[in-house]
Amino acid sequence: MAGNEGGVHVILRSKYIRALFFHCSSNKLNLVVSNANQVQEIRYTIATIKDTMDFFRETTTQRNYAPKILKSAYQLHSVVTKPLFIVALITIAKYSAVLEPVVNTLQAKSMDLIVLGEHITGILDVLKKDSKDAD
Repeated sequence: MAGNEGGVHVILRSKYIRALFFHCSSNKLNLVVSNANQVQEIRYTIATIKDTMDFFRETTTQRNYAPKILKSAYQLHSVVTKPLFIVALITIAKYSAVLEPVVNTLQAKSMDLIVLGEHITGILDVLKKDSKDAD
């Protein structure tokens, strides 16, 4: 929506010269979360989760024509039972649970800044605790 040449803000600015542009807070949060994908283990874990979901979404017909189904099942099982995958999955689940209320609040039709502040304080508390107890 905020493209430099054809975003909605460009169209609005052409009609309403005094209109102010603000980045969507939810989009900013999404960019922060996307940066977590720079961590190789997180990126691999998310890819494995997607592969596992795709594996179970296949129809019986597709599986009947896929002679490598047992190999695929074995490979997925090998990956999802590794300690590194499990730790990354727990990390993703933990931080997703803390971030979800913030995203929902930012995307609501009306935003309660007090509730949002409480959610953000909760995130900061979790980050401080995890930084302190990194072991």
